[in-house]
Amino acid sequence: MARRFLVLFCLLSGIGCIRWAQAKAAPVQPGNTTIVTIGQSSARLYGPWKFTVGDSPIDPVTHKPLWAEPGFDDSKWETVDLTPAEGSIDPTAGLAGYVPGWTAKGHAGYWGYAWYRIRLRANVKPGEKLAVGGPSDVDDAYQLMANGVLLGSFGDFSRRRPTIFYTRPMIFQLPQQDVEGPASVVLAFRFWMEPTTAMQQPDAGGMHNAPLLGDAGTVAAAYQSQWVELSRAYATTPIFAFLYLLLALTAFSLVFFDRSDPVYLWIGGVYLLAATSSVLLTLAVWTQALSGEAGNVVTDIFLTPLTSSGWTMIWWVWFRLRRPAWLPGAVVALGALLALSTALGDGRQLKLPIDDKQNSRSNDN
Repeated sequence: MARRFLVLFCLLSGIGCIRWAQAKAAPVQPGNTTIVTIGQSSARLYGPWKFTVGDSPIDPVTHKPLWAEPGFDDSKWETVDLTPAEGSIDPTAGLAGYVPGWTAKGHAGYWGYAWYRIRLRANVKPGEKLAVGGPSDVDDAYQLMANGVLLGSFGDFSRRRPTIFYTRPMIFQLPQQDVEGPASVVLAFRFWMEPTTAMQQPDAGGMHNAPLLGDAGTVAAAYQSQWVELSRAYATTPIFAFLYLLLALTAFSLVFFDRSDPVYLWIGGVYLLAATSSVLLTLAVWTQALSGEAGNVVTDIFLTPLTSSGWTMIWWVWFRLRRPAWLPGAVVALGALLALSTALGDGRQLKLPIDDKQNSRSNDN
């Protein structure tokens, strides 16, 4: 028994070190026409933006969205300002400059498509390369169009329902201008937000920080800086994965010293689940190897119920309890029920049609 409490002390000490590291990992602190003068510089596009929920009708001639066209009249749309409040912080990643989304601005509970438009006049030189730094904090995916031309997207829009990924910085090149003088540009963002995102966050929807317009080199430097900031915000995640894996291997190795005690297998299994969760988060944030939807399914439906059930069984086995005899069966049943209810909830949301009445609300234009 003394050996088991020594093992418990070591494992709990490991957890304490991880939690202390998490606590010490402080978050990173922080008219309708906008005129921008470009000269090896850039400007943050805080607004005024024109905004509406719903999706654009398609031009029968060009087969492109009407709301992306520069001549479209968006005067009846809402006006949105993306200027962040002083000291605002992203509640998830701890990044500075956070702006609440559309669910906090009159569209509570709305999910689906929505559009942002802004008219710009940029003074540029012939051949000067301009770029747009996409918003680095969004819900959930978007396409960017300039004067009706698609520049690129964050997320996969090749299917009827877009595939989303964890938010990250993006950069888009604008077409070059051949003559010197003011360049008129209408930027249009077509956003998609998942229904589960609207359920999880009270101020979700669209852009949570402003895009950047400027010289391509300057925007590229800001793009790299945003990646550094994102990397710093999640730098501890792979460290936690390594530490949880180390604790799992330590627990498993104790079986060789006491084969009669299964508690070490339970402890190792729970720590292995925690390591898996941290690895999946790392892959989702820093790569596009895992979509946001797939990551949520694996974590919510499988890892969370298994981890909760595993910790209960650890204490049952550790103290060699025999009563109540129905507890292990109840743990299995409740874990399965949690996984099933989560799957049904996510499935109900994921199967909602895109042309649902709530999602089809749009401006009369």
